[in-house]
Amino acid sequence: MHTGAGASGTPAALEKIIPSLKSMGYRFVTISQLTGLESLSNTGLTTTYTVKSGDTLYKIGRQFAVS
Repeated sequence: MHTGAGASGTPAALEKIIPSLKSMGYRFVTISQLTGLESLSNTGLTTTYTVKSGDTLYKIGRQFAVS
């Protein structure tokens, strides 16, 4: 389900849909819960980089060994 232009009824619809699905045994979980992975921001494995004038995606990717 999406929110955005023309989707103003989505939140109200979810208020009815979610309890109905829960009553049928469905559970609602986050992606992290589903995969068993915690957020990278909680692991200390994230790196922040500030883009500088002249940077390109290629150059930044090579610097951090990602593609």
